[in-house]
Amino acid sequence: MASSWTAVKCDILSADRSCARVISLLLLKELPKEQTEQVRKAIVTAFTHSCNEVREIAALGIDEEILTSKRDFALRCINAIASEAVLIDKEMEQEHQLGNSENVSKQVATKIRNAFWEDSVIRDDMFLTFDIDHGVGGNAFTYILHILGCLPTDPLTIAVYERARDTLVRSWKLADKRDYSQHRDHRLESTITELLAAFLVRTTPEIARKVLSPLLARVDDNAHELSWIMREIVFYQDDNPNTDQYWFLWEQVAEAIKQSSWISRIDSEDTKERELLYAVFHGLDCWKEGVRHWRFLDGHAHLIHEFFDSLPATSVILDSYVSFLYKIGEESLPDAFKNVAGALQRGNPADMLKMSNTVYMLETLLQRHVYTRPMELKSNPDLRNAVLYILDCLVEVGSSTAFRMRDDFVTPVSMSA
Repeated sequence: MASSWTAVKCDILSADRSCARVISLLLLKELPKEQTEQVRKAIVTAFTHSCNEVREIAALGIDEEILTSKRDFALRCINAIASEAVLIDKEMEQEHQLGNSENVSKQVATKIRNAFWEDSVIRDDMFLTFDIDHGVGGNAFTYILHILGCLPTDPLTIAVYERARDTLVRSWKLADKRDYSQHRDHRLESTITELLAAFLVRTTPEIARKVLSPLLARVDDNAHELSWIMREIVFYQDDNPNTDQYWFLWEQVAEAIKQSSWISRIDSEDTKERELLYAVFHGLDCWKEGVRHWRFLDGHAHLIHEFFDSLPATSVILDSYVSFLYKIGEESLPDAFKNVAGALQRGNPADMLKMSNTVYMLETLLQRHVYTRPMELKSNPDLRNAVLYILDCLVEVGSSTAFRMRDDFVTPVSMSA
């Protein structure tokens, strides 16, 4: 799976990009006072650069070590980013009334650089109070999230990520009300979602629950938006594993789905609710071709089976589960056939197998075992009965492939074979 953690591609021919990425490392070197001051000025210049790409790269250059050992300077940079956004929005509003908004950003950047240590221009709490819903504040806020995300348990980090969460909630509410009078910045939402997911995987369970709970509380209204958070959590775990934390988050989302008002009528709901269900079952379309097992399922796959067993017996839920088995859950087979059979027995098999993709995936999974490992299936009475019941159900809905498999499956194996 390709990484979904926000990455910035640097143009190796652009010196400003390369310098912005590494300049912060010089803060960790023992340099003469004059050179240290030059380094600081260069970093401030990068954070107030006219190119947003340079700004983002500079933000990525501030890591945990710098935030810890050079905290005062790092926080000053964060407040400078916020202060610049405030001044730009203010100046743009004034200039707009005069019909002239040219060079505002350049003038403000110069002011921030010259007044970097002046409290009258850059307040110590600006990053916690500036407007991130309008103007240029949103972009500035993502740079701050990038930086503080390196310290996922720091109180200041928690505060800004709670702001990020609240920004998403406000945007979701606007969408619910279909209030098109206010602009919804989908690009900003997407970036915040990526960064929030990374933070949730990296922080502690207690902090994650505190930040995530208000979002999960909107599962009835914003399942589609929550599906993107779940997807990003999967992506981040795949590249930057924190496995116990990942499954803690997974269980929080799964429990929210179980408590949702729509899970019992999922077959009649629109696709927005289904997207969250498929995301939790890892039925994503971005797994690499040929991948049949996700290593982070080891020791935790039972959570998915138990979740499936706790849900209503419907076609969408069955398809979600079978999709999981088909894409990355193969090591749960053949035992997982018993879960499938149990669900079919609880529900109406004809209704539950009405999705053609479900039938195709079950046929494929069964073929891999009926034809290659028949004795393993037949030697376990519960497993044999489960496979036979699934085949019967597939035959009833018109599967010729299942009809042939069933004939082969019930035919005794000759002793000389």
